[in-house]
Amino acid sequence: DRKFRQPGTVIQDDHRIVVPFVDRSGQITHIQGRAIGDSSYRYLTQTVVEAPKVWGLDHMIPDATLYITEGVFDAVFLRNAIAMTGGSTDFSVLKTMGIDPARSVVCMDGDIWTNQDIRKTAAKAVDQGFGIFVFPSDYVFLKKVKDFNDLVLIEKKSSSDIQTILNKFTYRGLPARVALKMM
Repeated sequence: DRKFRQPGTVIQDDHRIVVPFVDRSGQITHIQGRAIGDSSYRYLTQTVVEAPKVWGLDHMIPDATLYITEGVFDAVFLRNAIAMTGGSTDFSVLKTMGIDPARSVVCMDGDIWTNQDIRKTAAKAVDQGFGIFVFPSDYVFLKKVKDFNDLVLIEKKSSSDIQTILNKFTYRGLPARVALKMM
């Protein structure tokens, strides 16, 4: 809704967690508010500087595996993670930012099992050289876990537990293509 895009707009009784997006130079590029509780708008994002909506660029660890999640709150549970938000699935933009696909893993949410479009997005990431993490089917279908946030909230997993799961279910190249075909 355009009326919420105007600077200074106040939304009554709409409590939010406010998250700054900061680029590698330390400049704020976006400010995002995530609703706490019911809201017509789960996420509201204000652009400060025209740039890709990527959270976490300011705290990437050089020469370590980089994890790319769909949401900020999934990324906070991982060591060395960024989040591509706003529905962006153009992973090639990361290459232009100097991110090496061979050292990066795209972490799709659990709906990869039921959504063909998400599987196609994952396949494009694999074609560009990125690794992919595929949520184990037993978590998605039996435990009703859709993302890393749910692993913490529902399954009470620690960051260390999540890292173990990541290591076990991350694929590259041909094994990644096979994993996607078997869904």
